[in-house]
Amino acid sequence: ARSAAKQSDRALPAEIGPISSFGELLTGLSKESALKILLWEQEGIRSLKPFLRSLSPAPRVLALVGPEGGFSEGEVEEAGKAGFVPVSLGHRILRAETAAISLVTILQYEWGDLSLH
Repeated sequence: ARSAAKQSDRALPAEIGPISSFGELLTGLSKESALKILLWEQEGIRSLKPFLRSLSPAPRVLALVGPEGGFSEGEVEEAGKAGFVPVSLGHRILRAETAAISLVTILQYEWGDLSLH
């Protein structure tokens, strides 16, 4: 994370937390003040692009991505109770690592310094 931050001229590296169970993760993140996004391929209503454009840029974003095979409906419901909003990246099913990189790139384009506006 540090070398990636240095290469891309970022002031701070991405924060990577310890491995924990899904429930432990949600308990720890439920009190965090941030925009909370859950990428879910079965979300049929809320697409990421219009969702982001309906909001002011958030200073902090927490995202749940993966696992391979997707989240179960129970996990999505549990995440919703912790404040996470399920959104779709569209009709394509991406690998977890590709979805994470795609999300960060989209956030940078919409709210960061990858766009001209």
